[in-house]
Amino acid sequence: MKPVRILSALLFLTLSLMVSALAAGTETGVREGYDVRLTERSSTEVTVSLTNRAGSGEPVVFILAAYDRFGQMQDCTATETAASEASLSVPCSEDGLVKAFVLNAETYAPMREVWKYDPTAPDNAKTLVVYFSYSGTTETIAGYVAEAAEADIWRIIPEVPYTDDILKYYDPSTRAYQEQNDPDARPAISGTVENINEYDVVFVGYPIWYGQAPRILYTFLESYDFSGKTLIPFCTSGSSGIGSSETNLARLTSGATWLAGHRFAGSAAKADVEAWVSGLALEKK
Repeated sequence: MKPVRILSALLFLTLSLMVSALAAGTETGVREGYDVRLTERSSTEVTVSLTNRAGSGEPVVFILAAYDRFGQMQDCTATETAASEASLSVPCSEDGLVKAFVLNAETYAPMREVWKYDPTAPDNAKTLVVYFSYSGTTETIAGYVAEAAEADIWRIIPEVPYTDDILKYYDPSTRAYQEQNDPDARPAISGTVENINEYDVVFVGYPIWYGQAPRILYTFLESYDFSGKTLIPFCTSGSSGIGSSETNLARLTSGATWLAGHRFAGSAAKADVEAWVSGLALEKK
């Protein structure tokens, strides 16, 4: 990651015009393959992280802009990065709006709004989608869920990456087989959800391995206090249903409310996912 060296007064003016032009008609949430989440909020500053789910490695400019309560841009910061993750902070008032944008680092176009945070909005969604995905199938469905629920999204990344040997089903020598047959297995996770207390609803997504959720989901659920939260599981599989995987996960939390989960085929259409989320009739807070 390298700081963009063009944040002069002229760039600030240019960005102000570009961002203002894009402000109308945009929506909160995950857009264009980017996961953006609020990682820290104080009375004077906001810190936001961006993850490129596409993982293309192509350099982009990540811009974070702060506005006052009248919609006037007050400050912005930017960084150029080809990495999958980036983080920026911007000064912001307690009632100020913050928006994140990305644009092509070579052409500086097109400019896309990928996230918006308004702490004063009465319908500000406090929903998080957490998912683990090895092949990318669950990742796609998780993205659909996040868009439909207007939720933030966080990917569970194993500290020790899984390899293709997990595809060797029922091979006792593979890591996946050994973990799934060990009730005490808790694979380590890289990173944490630092602001988990902000969320009232948490979707939990995973593939079905040997009829159950991967053990790394157990690690995640045992790492936080979900008291008073609503958890909603969803899974992907070629043929197996969600089965007892959701009840086994629910046993790991105390004081949480679990809604009935749903199983999606890897080829599930976005409209089918949206219909399921809409049918949950979740209240926004």
